[in-house]
Amino acid sequence: MLELTTAGDQVNRTLEEFYMSALDIVVASFQFPDITCVELKLGDEVYRTRNFQVTPWKIGRGLMDNDRMIGYLMVCYLEEKPVKDFGPFTKEEKNLLILITRYLCKLSGEKIRDELDKFKQVISSAQTMIMITMLIIISTICE
Repeated sequence: MLELTTAGDQVNRTLEEFYMSALDIVVASFQFPDITCVELKLGDEVYRTRNFQVTPWKIGRGLMDNDRMIGYLMVCYLEEKPVKDFGPFTKEEKNLLILITRYLCKLSGEKIRDELDKFKQVISSAQTMIMITMLIIISTICE
């Protein structure tokens, strides 16, 4: 879980890069990473590992923000494996899925989108200020 926290702390990462690195961590954490694929849906955005396909060997969990479902995380195996606690998945994998979805909920949804909107407004304002400054400089030079 430390890697996931570190991924979230990197300021210059886009949300897409963060979520894709989270998917890589999920894949590496399951018992058969070479045949594991993952899909994360958050609002209208969907993030998938390159090899993603829905198979009969899947486990998933919804992502909730208060009482509202904001997405889901689904893990699939691309091949049949022996039956464990939850199909081919162990109780530890299910618990890991629960922890990861809780963590993603804290970092996702409206909270991050609100922060990004604020950041975009600041950047937009900065661009406007730069343009005004440039116009002032140009008008001063042209006088």
